[in-house]
Amino acid sequence: MNCPSCGKMLPLVGSAAFCPHCGEKIVLSGDEGLNRLLLECENESDYAKKHALLMKAREQYPNEIEIEKRLLYIGRLWERGGKPDFYRIPFWPLSALEKPGDFSRKERAKMLSTFFKNPEAERVAALHADKAAFYNEYYIRMAAGYIEWFIKDCTTNNMVLFFRRSEKSRQFRYAECVRTMLTNLAASEDVSAQQKEWMATALKCAYEQVFGEAHSL
Repeated sequence: MNCPSCGKMLPLVGSAAFCPHCGEKIVLSGDEGLNRLLLECENESDYAKKHALLMKAREQYPNEIEIEKRLLYIGRLWERGGKPDFYRIPFWPLSALEKPGDFSRKERAKMLSTFFKNPEAERVAALHADKAAFYNEYYIRMAAGYIEWFIKDCTTNNMVLFFRRSEKSRQFRYAECVRTMLTNLAASEDVSAQQKEWMATALKCAYEQVFGEAHSL
């Protein structure tokens, strides 16, 4: 989960804790059984097993926001087999912001619509008492996932020929990728003004989460 005050990711521990980033108190569910289930899901790295745990938890706790959010976060990553499909990765459509030239205008519109007009995200948002807080957390989670998978782990950002780039060079390229996303987000005709605001904030917060508070855009 993310801190509702500063938006940074938090470990799921106990029923109450303090954010290690801003110091605000974080109050989780008073249901210890639910907290144990959520912790078990957080600690499971296999997406198929994580999904199975969450679906079982959903049976016991229908319409529980923390369960529904976690199902949303993993998208279709739990699916196995079939044809390769990047849409299984819930944050992959953000590639339309980083590398718009790789896609046609029609495909970019589809990608951004899939992400920003996701019916499942809208359903989960309706369960949340504060819609803006939900989207703040959701977009940060998605932005951090994209930065980790498609920017930080991108070979061309880390290597030149057969040599690893210097740390300074790598960090410069990471930052440029996210700045490109921010520029294209601002110019996009497929994203609402409110969503642009939320997503821009999320990209900046996620960048600091992934690379540390010493790094900012």
